[in-house]
Amino acid sequence: MENFFESAKEKFTQLTENATQLFNKDVIGSLKDYSIDKINEAWSQIENSSGVFQRTGYSITSIEINLAIPPAFELSLDQEKIISEAEI
Repeated sequence: MENFFESAKEKFTQLTENATQLFNKDVIGSLKDYSIDKINEAWSQIENSSGVFQRTGYSITSIEINLAIPPAFELSLDQEKIISEAEI
């Protein structure tokens, strides 16, 4: 009976390791792909908005990226000029 439990324990350990490896590959890979897609999407939005910032008198002084799930961006802006009501 002791051999049975030892054998079962070894199989369980092996299955756990295999499942962990598969989980890590599949889940981590999916999360990585998701994060990269979100970073690229956000970066495109920032690039596309840079002209709007300039036209409204602001410039981007720094961009902080938090590589979390989902990733987060924080922009620091500096007001270079005050625009008129007509320009708004």
